[in-house]
Amino acid sequence: MGIKLVFLLILGISASVWAYPKTECGSGPDHNLAKGFRRRGDRLLYTTRVQMPKSFLRVKSYDFNWPDSSRQSNFITRFEVLDEHHDGSGGCAFFTGGGPGTNFLKLHLV
Repeated sequence: MGIKLVFLLILGISASVWAYPKTECGSGPDHNLAKGFRRRGDRLLYTTRVQMPKSFLRVKSYDFNWPDSSRQSNFITRFEVLDEHHDGSGGCAFFTGGGPGTNFLKLHLV
């Protein structure tokens, strides 16, 4: 009984590792990124949806900078990057500068 239990435990762990392989942005099924805290009176400053076409054997990336030079900006209290694919196949967001407490945000999307 003890050997079967250990075998099933090892099999379960290896199956979860195989199902959600380790990537640069974690090994979970979704790759969301959120920093900062919401405060009373906050308002949405910007929203967008970035979708990169798939390509065979190539990783595409995109550098996101906010605001562009034509906008007057406000201070950021929180930002969220949400992965719409919850099976581990979605993209990753890496925080590269700015963010909460500043008036700009830089992200690298892969």
